[in-house]
Amino acid sequence: MTAAQQIVPPQEVAEAPSADADARALAETQLHLRRAPRALTRFLEPSVIAHALERAQEFLLASPSEDATLQKVAEWFLDNYYLIRRVARQIDQELPRGFVRRLPELASGPAKGLPRIYAMARALVVRRSIVFDVAALGRFVEGYQEVSPLTIAELWALPTMLRVSVLRGLLQFLHDLAVVDAAGGPPEPFAIDPGAGVERAVRALRLLADIDWKAFFERTNRVEAILRKDPAQVYARMEFATCDAYRKAVEELAWETAHSEEDVAGRAIALARERFADARHGHVGFYLVDAGRRVLEERIGYRPRGFERARRALRRRPTFTYLASLALLTTVPLLLVARYIAHAGAPPLSIVLAVMLAVVPSSVAAVAVLQWALAHILPPRALPKLYFAKGIPDDARTLVVMPTLLGRPGEVDAMIRQIELHYLSNPDPRIGFALLTDHVDSKTMPVDPELVERAARGIDALNVRHGQDGGGPFHLLHRTPRWNPGEACFMGWERKRGKLEELNRLLRGRKDTSYERHVGDPDGLRGIRFVITLDSDTQLPMGSAARLVGLLAHPLNRAVFD
Repeated sequence: MTAAQQIVPPQEVAEAPSADADARALAETQLHLRRAPRALTRFLEPSVIAHALERAQEFLLASPSEDATLQKVAEWFLDNYYLIRRVARQIDQELPRGFVRRLPELASGPAKGLPRIYAMARALVVRRSIVFDVAALGRFVEGYQEVSPLTIAELWALPTMLRVSVLRGLLQFLHDLAVVDAAGGPPEPFAIDPGAGVERAVRALRLLADIDWKAFFERTNRVEAILRKDPAQVYARMEFATCDAYRKAVEELAWETAHSEEDVAGRAIALARERFADARHGHVGFYLVDAGRRVLEERIGYRPRGFERARRALRRRPTFTYLASLALLTTVPLLLVARYIAHAGAPPLSIVLAVMLAVVPSSVAAVAVLQWALAHILPPRALPKLYFAKGIPDDARTLVVMPTLLGRPGEVDAMIRQIELHYLSNPDPRIGFALLTDHVDSKTMPVDPELVERAARGIDALNVRHGQDGGGPFHLLHRTPRWNPGEACFMGWERKRGKLEELNRLLRGRKDTSYERHVGDPDGLRGIRFVITLDSDTQLPMGSAARLVGLLAHPLNRAVFD
C-alpha cells in the first residue's frame, strides 16, 4: 500500500471535483501582490519550528501519561521523530534568504506580508485537514493558476511551504494536547481531533517525501508548457538540468523587467518560430542561453546591470581584459616597492634591482588573484544536453574507440577486458566499441600476426558473448605500418592522431586508409555520427556515453562551418 493510499479516505474521491473551485476561490482573495526584498519573518523562521519540536520530544520522553490519546500521540511522534526532525532541517536548507526574496508577497488581506505560496499552502493544508494526495495537489495548483499563475520560484517553493504548514499544524495539535506552547502565529481552524491530527501530519510528511516534485513541477508550471512548444522540438528531449537552465533564464529576464514569465517564454518561442527552418536558430534555447539572447532582451526591454554588465564586458574582449588586468596587478606592487625604497633614500640602481627581484613574486601573486577573481565573476556554464538515458536514437549512432599499440599478449588481453567493461557500463544498441591498433615501432616490417590474431579472437569472443543474429557491438581495426624516414622505423601513420583521422575517413566511406584488418560486423560501422575516444586507462562510467552523446547532439553544441 502506498503512502497516498494510506492517507486518502474513501470520501476523498467524491470531494475531488470541488478542488478546482476551492482553489479558484482562494486565488481570487490573493490577487494583490508585491515584491518582498527582505529576510524571512519570524512567522516562517525554521528555527522556531525546530525548537518547538525538540521541546515536544523532551516532554513526551520525560512525562509518560495514562491518557490513551496522549499515549497514542507519543507513540506516533516519537517513532517518527527522525522523519519530523529531518523535515525541519530540510526546510532550513531549502529556504535561503535570496530565494525567499524572489517569492511574491501578499499586499492585502489576513495574510498580508506573507509569501503568497506559503499562504496558499497553509490554506490547502487547513481546508483539507492535512488529507491530500498528488492528484489532489495537482488539481488544486492548476485550479489556482486559472485565476493567478504561480511563478517558477513559487512552484519550486511549494513542497517546502507544504512541509512548513504541516509541521505548524502538527505543533498546533501538540499545543492543544498541552505538550508544547504555541510555535508562533495565530491558531488554524482545523476541524479535526488533535490526536488524529498528529497521525495525519506524520503521514502527510511521508507523502510529501515520496512525491516526485520535479515531475510535479513540469506538469503544473505554465512556463514549462510554453517552452515545450519549441519549434525545433528539442526542448522536450532535453535533460532536466538543461531545461532548468532555460527556465532560470526566463525567470531572470522576467524578474528584471515588467514582463511576466509566461510572456518572456512566449516571446522566445515566437522568435524561434521566425527561424524554425534553421536547426540552431529555430530552437528556443538560442534566445534564452545562447547568442540570440540579446535579440530577446531587446524585445522585452532588458538592460543588464551590476555584475551581469561586468561579465558581458569581460566576455566581449577576453584577451585584452585578461592581459590588461594582469599587467595592472603586476605593476602596482612594483611601483609600491620602488616608492618605498626611494623614500628610504636608496640610489636609483638599488631601486631598479629591487624592482627586478620583485617582478617574479609580483607576477605570480597577480596571476593567482586574477584567476580567483575571474572564477567568481565568471562562473562556469554547463553545456545543454539532450536526454538519452533511455536510449540513443538512430540518428546519433556512436562508436567508442580505444587507440592502442599491440605490445605483449597480456596487454592485448587487458584491452579486451577493458573494452568489455565499457560495454557493460554503457550497453546501448546504438553504441559500438572498437580497438584501433598498430604494431609497436620497429626497424623492420612486422610480420608476426600472432598479436593481431589474439586481439581478433578476443573481439570475436565478445561478439559471441554479447551479440545476437551473427552480429555484435565490438570491432577491431588494425593498420598496416608504414616506413617513416624521419623516425627511421616502421610505424602506424601519425600514431594516435593518424588513427583517428583515418577512422574518420573510413566512417565516411573512404577506402584509401591503412586499416588493413577489420574484425566485427561491417554494418556496425555504417551511420556512425559521433566518436568517443578513450585512452587504455580511461574509465567510461555507467551511463556516461549517453550523456556525452546527448551533449554532442544538442543543436546549440553542433559544429557550424563558416
